[in-house]
Amino acid sequence: MSKDFEGRVALITGGSGALGSACARRLLAGGAQVALLARDRTGLDEVRGALRSADVRVYPADVTRSGEVDSAVQQIESDFGRVDIVVCAAGTADEPLEITDLTDEGWRTMFATNTDGTFFTIRSVLPGMRRRDYGRIIALASVAGSDGNPHEIAYSASKAAVMTLVRALGKHLATTGIRVHAVAPTVIDSPMGTGPEVPPELVDYLVAQVPVGRPGRPDEVADLVAFLAREQFQLSTGATFDLSGGQA
Repeated sequence: MSKDFEGRVALITGGSGALGSACARRLLAGGAQVALLARDRTGLDEVRGALRSADVRVYPADVTRSGEVDSAVQQIESDFGRVDIVVCAAGTADEPLEITDLTDEGWRTMFATNTDGTFFTIRSVLPGMRRRDYGRIIALASVAGSDGNPHEIAYSASKAAVMTLVRALGKHLATTGIRVHAVAPTVIDSPMGTGPEVPPELVDYLVAQVPVGRPGRPDEVADLVAFLAREQFQLSTGATFDLSGGQA
């Protein structure tokens, strides 16, 4: 595997989850040093142990709290010297609900993690990236953000917001060396996508929407993230890249 990320430092939020850890493994294989951020310290330690690399450090923080994100980013930049790549993989999904059953708290919780957390992370790393005039920012969105999932209304809306944030930021930063993209996967074979806490009827519905006939895999998401994180990928910015198996 080519060492596209030799000498680069990658910050991955949601680092204890299936997608975050898959992205960490792929970027490590490409030569990057990796900072994993998540609320779950135990989960972070488990992922670090599984990756078996001295180039991985973990930073417990809650992406819904901007102060914790800022403190973690400050520590990461102190430990590694900089942040070159950011993968915003922290996310949560809601239960299938009628719109009238969706509470204020449920709506706000979805946006706090999926949208606010992405914004807080990007805002925190941008000063350093601007000083160096280099950065690659990749946010994990969802095909639900473009298509709208009738069973996950708050989730769909929060991911649509992420896609629009990326589009606007791409234009905002277009004259710099910073590139911003989103990845919009279909349902992924992971605890949040197909795990035991997800109602089986919802999993069946989601998979039935995918023309290739199966959920995606975390490593497939990680491969696309790595492609977008390369230094050579310069002309595109602000775009959302489809990973929906033909659904979108």
